[in-house]
Amino acid sequence: MRNLEPSAAPLAAALGLAELGIPILAAHHPTPVFGQGLAGCSCGQDCGMPARHPALGLTVADATTDPQRLTAWWRHGAGRWNLATVTGAAVDLVALADPRPAAEVAAWLRAHGVEPGPAPASAGSGSGWLVRPGHGELVLLPPSRLVGGQQLAWRTGPDADLPDPTRLYEVLAALPPPDELATWAAQQARGGAT
Repeated sequence: MRNLEPSAAPLAAALGLAELGIPILAAHHPTPVFGQGLAGCSCGQDCGMPARHPALGLTVADATTDPQRLTAWWRHGAGRWNLATVTGAAVDLVALADPRPAAEVAAWLRAHGVEPGPAPASAGSGSGWLVRPGHGELVLLPPSRLVGGQQLAWRTGPDADLPDPTRLYEVLAALPPPDELATWAAQQARGGAT
């Protein structure tokens, strides 16, 4: 008989995030494809967004902090669902898709008076931080798994304060090119001046 109890780690993460006021949505998870590893989606379709869209017929409007609904969703999916939140409900995601290392960008932000806030570590290049408010995009949260098997983890957070988006954008707009940022970060690590 299949165990219908939800997996402790994803459910615990969902409930913990909900306690922080972050609405959660069950999202599809990666599935094995013969000869390709975790390359499919639990929706069973060639969906174009494998393991990155709502499960159980849910929509972004269904994101919730209700522990009973979350537990029921994870029980229905045997605990394998990815965790997602919806920007605009309680958070937004600032994503930087450039070669600057996340640690250097975070140091730059802190040196300019902006604490980056919660940051799910990206499986690819770039950086991302949760901020307030947003506009209805689905964002996967740790411990979700991506196609290919990578598991998201928190770089910082999730209980860190959310930064002011206007100030965050201002400081990000002043980011130097990657080589200058690397030089600046090295100076900071040695205790040098900005």
